[in-house]
Amino acid sequence: MKKIMFGLSLTLMVFTLNACGNTDSDITLKKASDVYTSYFDSMFAIDIYVDETTDESLTDEIFEKSEALLENIHNQADRYNNYNGVTNVKTLNEAPTKTHQVDDALFELLEISIEYHELTNGYFDITMGPVLDIWSDYLEACNEQGTCEVPSDAELNAAGEYVGIDGITLNGDTHEVTMEENMNLNLGGVAKGYATNKLSDLLKSYDEVESFLINAGTSNIEIYGDHPTRESNLWHIGVTDPTNPSNPSGYAAVKLDSGSSLVTSGDYVRYYEVDSQRYHHLINPNTLKPSYHHKSVTLLIEDGSIGDILSTAAFLMEPEESQDFINNLEDVEATWYLGDDSIVTSDGFDEYLLEWRN
Repeated sequence: MKKIMFGLSLTLMVFTLNACGNTDSDITLKKASDVYTSYFDSMFAIDIYVDETTDESLTDEIFEKSEALLENIHNQADRYNNYNGVTNVKTLNEAPTKTHQVDDALFELLEISIEYHELTNGYFDITMGPVLDIWSDYLEACNEQGTCEVPSDAELNAAGEYVGIDGITLNGDTHEVTMEENMNLNLGGVAKGYATNKLSDLLKSYDEVESFLINAGTSNIEIYGDHPTRESNLWHIGVTDPTNPSNPSGYAAVKLDSGSSLVTSGDYVRYYEVDSQRYHHLINPNTLKPSYHHKSVTLLIEDGSIGDILSTAAFLMEPEESQDFINNLEDVEATWYLGDDSIVTSDGFDEYLLEWRN
């Protein structure tokens, strides 16, 4: 375990480093890109690299199927809107005690979430909806009406009475879901990573796609194949200072090979302030309040959908517990940005570190 002191906390963003002297003049790939902004309250940017002879109609087909996949998963995981013919999270929350039959994606999301609730010692909990709704209402009141207050313990504890993963019953044979009264699901900690992972599977299914990069709002990054212009074949992803995310030079960089994902959970995306205290959207199921041990946690992992879950859980744990948790997992590396602006790295993180910048 290594600890490095810096003056500022960090977060992750995509930043492709210049391949100074490493460009292969014989490269015959061409790049095609598309961006989607209507799903998971985020931006999905996709860069694919295909042979230069590939017809444009094929890349059009790839992007059409990519958007259809994102739309399908988004609609099933959506807790705010109904869609014709879709039984989604909003449907479940509106009638929790009714037995609902759901499609494959939503059922798999629920199965994964229940499994990893146990594996994360309860820190990842999709039944936190009643509590998260309270914090969301207070954030909205602050940002839109200027009324910046903190919910009372009594209000939070009353909502917490309806939190509990054991209140979900799944039938694997029929894909039916039933919950206890007043339960309310929120898949915000898993749905985007799950969609990124499924999108990756779709792109890999095309032999014409030699490599790609998926950037889901900078918090979920997935790469595949060799870097198209770098002799090392590795992809360089920049780690940036969240207090100045527009700085293109970044703060640090890691080098990743094909099939890697970087996933970040942090306190800097959705938050409001009361008396100079930041109240962010990552809520600890044990306290029903934001956790302040870390400013962000970034994982290097193969499965981005699991990375979403693990980064959330690791962010909420106390530092020593979080570091032990990640170090005991196989094929997962991490950096923790603690509340005192120090940086801790997992045992094998240095293998991926390209450079620190300050």
